[in-house]
Amino acid sequence: MINTGNLDPWKPAALTSGVGLQFALPVSNSAELPSSDRPLVAVDLGGDSLSDFQLPDRALLAFGTERQGLSQELLDQANHRVSIPMENGVSSLNLATSVAVVLYRWKLGQ
Repeated sequence: MINTGNLDPWKPAALTSGVGLQFALPVSNSAELPSSDRPLVAVDLGGDSLSDFQLPDRALLAFGTERQGLSQELLDQANHRVSIPMENGVSSLNLATSVAVVLYRWKLGQ
């Protein structure tokens, strides 16, 4: 996991909501996204529906915070933008739920 934002993945609230996954995965902070030959898929409200999208192999997935989403700079770097279809009246999902939905969809698409 690479954190390019200003939120600390090691603060107590993040550790609680991450249920310890920060200790199971490599975590780093970086001012910018490292360059890569892998496709970058941004999960964003303005993207194409995830249900109609085939996630590319070896994709890097970018998720934002509930309140702020992803930065415009990261969205501009993305090769693809996808959104999670939601019922009317649902404004957002928490990060863990969003990640679970996208990974589940990715697994189904294989």
